[in-house]
Formats: sequence, C-alpha cells, structure tokens
Amino acid sequence: MALYDSQITIFNYDSKTKGFKSELITQVECQKWYESNDEVGYTENFDSMLVLIKFSMVSDIKTTSNGKKFCYPQEYEDLSDKSGFFTFNTYKDFFALGDFTTYEFTTLEKFKNEYPDLVFTIKRFNEYTSVLPHWELFSYKINSRY
Repeated sequence: MALYDSQITIFNYDSKTKGFKSELITQVECQKWYESNDEVGYTENFDSMLVLIKFSMVSDIKTTSNGKKFCYPQEYEDLSDKSGFFTFNTYKDFFALGDFTTYEFTTLEKFKNEYPDLVFTIKRFNEYTSVLPHWELFSYKINSRY
C-alpha cells in the first residue's frame, strides 16, 4: 500500500442552510490506531485516526492536491458560495473514509449507523508549513467516544 493513496469526504456544517456540505479530498494518508482509556474503574476502547493531508499555496490559498481550497471556520461561514472550499471545525465537522459526495445525507445518526467504521469527528488539527506543508487531523470514530 502506497502513502497518500486514500481519500476522505469532509462534511462541513453550514449554519445558513442548517445542513452539511461535502467535499472530497484525495491523496491523503490515513493511519488508524486503537487506544484504551482507563476511567473510573473501567476500560473503554475506541478507534482513532490520524489523517495527513498535503497542501500547496496557490495565490495565498492553501489548496489540496485535487484543488480543494482551505479556509478557517469563520471564513468558511462567511462564504456565499462554499463550492470547492472546506474547513476543519473541531467537534462540529466530521469526515468519512472514501467518496461520499453523492450520498443522500439526511442525519448524522443515520449516516454513522450505516457506516459505523468509516465516520470520524475531528478532535484537533495541526498545520505544518515548512519542508512538506500538510495538516494533521486527530480524530475519533463517532460511535466510539464522542
């Protein structure tokens, strides 16, 4: 398996339409791991995912390998046309492994029940701009912990 051979669909919440907009991001690296959390006398297991997404600067806009443009959450909210744009709004937005851009999305509950091993919430993201510009998304399977 080669590096950066996966794809994810980011689902960003749009407060104007009260729904989610999806964008496919290709050539990402997904690294899954398992953890145990010892709390109050019991152990909880949950799946985690580290996602690496390379980007380049195109006219001062951070752009993925397939041309999707990144903006910070408030900038995203202010866009009148969100097509081709995405953001990482922690705990509010989520992603699914694979291409779900044609999925008829109704509710997050239905989606995560249909694809329980593929839906993750974004807990944190870091941005690195030197040497190999990329984002690191730290996420958890929605059904597991959050």
